[in-house]
Amino acid sequence: MNRKQFVLTRRADDEDAGASLTAKLTGHSLGGGKKLVVRTAGRAVAADIVLVTLFAGVDRAPLTRSGAVRAALGRSTRLFAESRA
Repeated sequence: MNRKQFVLTRRADDEDAGASLTAKLTGHSLGGGKKLVVRTAGRAVAADIVLVTLFAGVDRAPLTRSGAVRAALGRSTRLFAESRA
């Protein structure tokens, strides 16, 4: 959704109806307490909650299409600069 809020969805199958977990980060990163609020729709299992918690601490920008392009351009620029030095 944005850099402070995201949705993790597990699709339904024959045995389970699936789940949708919405995570929202609140608080300040400098000296303040950060808080993760998770809302579920459907029956969430432990693995769903672990994945939401894990993704909350990861830079998710490279996981998007535009973020992947920016990351690739940045890496190639750094590699070029290092090879010239």
